[in-house]
Amino acid sequence: MRRLQIILLISVCWLAQAEEMRTPGLHESGLFMPNSMGVSIRQRDFDSGPLRITEPGYYYFQENIVFDPILEKEALRTDRPQIGAWFAGISIECDNVTIDLNTKTFTVSESFLNNHDFKVFAMIELNNSPFDHMTFAYAGETELKSAKNVNIKNGTLGRSSHHGIHGNNNKNVQIHDLAIKDWEVAAISLNALETGIIKNVVISGIEHSIPFTGKRALMQSAAVTLQQLIDGGDANAQPYFDALNALIADDAQNGADHPSGTHDANAYGVFINRKIDVGPLPTECGEQHATTILIENVVVSKIVAEVIETVAIGNNDGDRLKGALFGVLRWDDAYQSGVFAPNDILKAQVYGGNAMNAAAYPDGFASNILSGTPDEALFLLHVRPIFNGDFAGHTNKGVFGIRVDCARGLVIKDCEVVDIENRGALGATLADLPSGDEYSFDEQRYTGNDVYGISLVGCRDCMVDGTHVIECISNNGDVSGVM
Repeated sequence: MRRLQIILLISVCWLAQAEEMRTPGLHESGLFMPNSMGVSIRQRDFDSGPLRITEPGYYYFQENIVFDPILEKEALRTDRPQIGAWFAGISIECDNVTIDLNTKTFTVSESFLNNHDFKVFAMIELNNSPFDHMTFAYAGETELKSAKNVNIKNGTLGRSSHHGIHGNNNKNVQIHDLAIKDWEVAAISLNALETGIIKNVVISGIEHSIPFTGKRALMQSAAVTLQQLIDGGDANAQPYFDALNALIADDAQNGADHPSGTHDANAYGVFINRKIDVGPLPTECGEQHATTILIENVVVSKIVAEVIETVAIGNNDGDRLKGALFGVLRWDDAYQSGVFAPNDILKAQVYGGNAMNAAAYPDGFASNILSGTPDEALFLLHVRPIFNGDFAGHTNKGVFGIRVDCARGLVIKDCEVVDIENRGALGATLADLPSGDEYSFDEQRYTGNDVYGISLVGCRDCMVDGTHVIECISNNGDVSGVM
C-alpha cells in the first residue's frame, strides 16, 4: 500500500477549523426575489421523469425531492432517449438560469439507482445531452445545446449513479454553497468550461453500495441495439437477443457479483477538462482548453473506488472495438475459461455492431466470431488486446480529488483534499492472457490504480494557494499529492 500525506501552507489552527469548513453556508430563504417572480420546483415536477428547463429564469426548490419517476406517467413521455434511460434529473437547455435548492436536498431513489443500468446520469445537466454525439439525448434533439450564465446554489445534491453536476461547452457557470455527496463518478464534471466559479462546496464520495459493475451496462447496450434491429425487421437478430437476455437475467453473468459495492472506474471530486475526453492524461492541449476558473473553499473527502480493468479487443492499430452504442468488446468474452470460444455477450455485441456499422470491424472479423466454428488463428490475425481501460472504453487513470486539464487562468485557493483511496488491483499483462504469447509489443505501466490529490496537466497561468492534501492512499498504484 502506498500512502502520501502532504500539507501545503497549513496553519496550526487548521485541524480545529476543518470540521467547520465541511459544512457549506446554506441560507434559509435562499431567495433574492419574491417567490412570485420565480418558478417553484416541487416533487410533482418529476413524476414523469426529468425537469427540462428551456426558459430563462429563477428556479427554486420548495421541498426535498427524490427523483423516482412514476412508471405510468413516465410511459407518456415522448422525449425518451433512444436507449430508454434518462440522463439527468434536471437539464438546463437555455441561458440565464439560476437554480436555488433553497437549503433542500435533491437525490435519486434507491430503486432508480439499482435499475439504472447505463449509469449515464447527472442530478443537474447543463445541456440537452451528456454527449455531443447525442446517443443519450432526448428524442428529437439533434444538436448539443450548452447553457450559459448558470448559477446553482444553496442546498444538497445527493445520491447519483454518475454525476452531481455535468456540462459541456458552458460559459459563466457559478456553483456555490452546496454539498454534493454519494455520487459514483464525479461530483462536478465540466468540459471546455469558459469562465467558472466553484466556491464554498463540500464534496464527499459514494455512500451507497453499487449493485453491479459496468458489465451490466455493456450487456444492456447490446440488448438495446438488437431490439432496434428486431423492431426494424431483422429476424436474424432475435436468437442473439434471446441468448443475451438469458445472461442479463443471470446474476453470475451480469455484473451483480460485485461484493465490494464500490465504484469500478475512474472517480473525481472536481473535473475540469478541455473537452469530452476518455483517453489518457493529455500530453498536449492544442487549441482546446478551459478558461478562467476559480475553485475556492472546496472540500473534497472520502472518495473510495476500486477501478476494474477491462482488457478490450482492439484492431491492429490499437483502437478498441465496440458495440453499436457503447461498451468495448472484451477479451474475456472471446476466451471462456481460458479457451477460445466466443460467448453470447460477444456475439450479441458483434452482430449488433456489424449490422449498424460494418466498417467498425476488421474485414472478416464479424463473420468469424458469428460462425458456428470460430477460428482462433484468424481471430488473432485480426485483433490484439488493449489494456488499461474500462468497460466503456475510457482509459483507466485512477482516483482524483481535483483534476484540471488544459486550463488557461486557474486559481485553486483555500481548498482541502482529504481521504482519497484507490483499491484497484494490478493491471493485466500479456502473460496473464490466453494466447498472450502470440503478441509482442511494449506494455505501458497500468495507471488505473493511481491516486491524485490535485492533478494539473497542460495548465497555464495557474495558482494553488492555502490548500491541503492529506491521506491519499493506493493499494497497488502510485500516489501524487499534487501532480
